[in-house]
Amino acid sequence: MNLKKKLKRGFSLVEMLVVVAIIGVLSTVLYTSYTKYVSQSKKAVAKAETLEIVEVFQTAMVDHSSKYKDEEVTVDTYTTFSELAELDLKEAYTEATGNTLPTNITLTYDDSTKNLVYTNNGIKVTYNSTSNSITSIEEL
Repeated sequence: MNLKKKLKRGFSLVEMLVVVAIIGVLSTVLYTSYTKYVSQSKKAVAKAETLEIVEVFQTAMVDHSSKYKDEEVTVDTYTTFSELAELDLKEAYTEATGNTLPTNITLTYDDSTKNLVYTNNGIKVTYNSTSNSITSIEEL
């Protein structure tokens, strides 16, 4: 009766350390993959939004080009990206679509390089209006 086996309860310290080490390695790998995925997703969304905005502006420029040739440039009469640069781009977007851009999005146009620059959520997308292509996507 004294010879009863002692019941082993719980885990040993070594077993606990091994489990914690495995969880640490897995969480590091998963966190790295997750942050990379989030970064790529933000860039893809920013690229899509930029292309959508450019498409809206290009459509509006085509629509306005037949109506307004020698008029003063306003948000409803621009016909080129250079004229667009003279305007408040958010206001021009609102005029062209009837929708407003969120306040966290900034749009600027550099007339010397002919680049439309879109910034949102730490992502900067540069669109070249002469080559009609995105020239860079970068995190700020």
